[in-house]
Amino acid sequence: METKKDLSQLTKDYLLAFVISSQDVSPNESPERAESINKLIEKNIKDSEVKKDLQRIQFVINGPKIGEAASSGKLVKADGSTDKLFDGKGKPTLVMFYASWNPYISEAAIPVLKEVVNFYKSKMNFTYVNLDDTKEQFVKTSNAMLKGIPGTNLYADGGLNSQIAKDFGIYGFKMPSFIVLDKDGKIASRFFYNLGDPEVVSILDKMTGLKAPTVAPEAHLQNDLLAPGARDLQEQPAPTTK
Repeated sequence: METKKDLSQLTKDYLLAFVISSQDVSPNESPERAESINKLIEKNIKDSEVKKDLQRIQFVINGPKIGEAASSGKLVKADGSTDKLFDGKGKPTLVMFYASWNPYISEAAIPVLKEVVNFYKSKMNFTYVNLDDTKEQFVKTSNAMLKGIPGTNLYADGGLNSQIAKDFGIYGFKMPSFIVLDKDGKIASRFFYNLGDPEVVSILDKMTGLKAPTVAPEAHLQNDLLAPGARDLQEQPAPTTK
């Protein structure tokens, strides 16, 4: 691209940004790969606005970096009291971001979530962050979907426009999604969209010291946009207490 003297620098920036965003940025890329792409952006994209937009795309796809402190943005409980994502009780935390309108959530995500919670609950905390438009919808949805499942139900005031949604790069196509925090409240994993992913099980086992058995999968991946070909592939085994 640098040898193309007949193209303006801005045109080169847009062309490179298109190639990077369409081929290189992926929700499944390793931290090392993400860092390599970020260096490529820093070195080769000259226009500040193009660079900023491309870095935002990369952040939205990948989420915060492993090892960073989790967002301390304000969250609200059903009774109106405020809370934070991490309670500081010294256990790792599995966080789920969701909304009432997410595809497959009741049929696929929640049944697997129940199995995960039942198996790991002695060594792990669980927090469910609702991103519906209103607190009233949060109360209705959390009662309908998550009643009886151990964990903390919280609402991000403003939904997808909330500070915590911005801090985690959450958009509608990224829900339901899951991320793990370590016992100190730092990011311990990338985003996952299927709790049956073997990498999720491996991380949860490592964080808790437990070893989950597996069962045959029964549900499709709950986020087709972030799992290409999901309808044609079977879901990976999920933890079970049986």
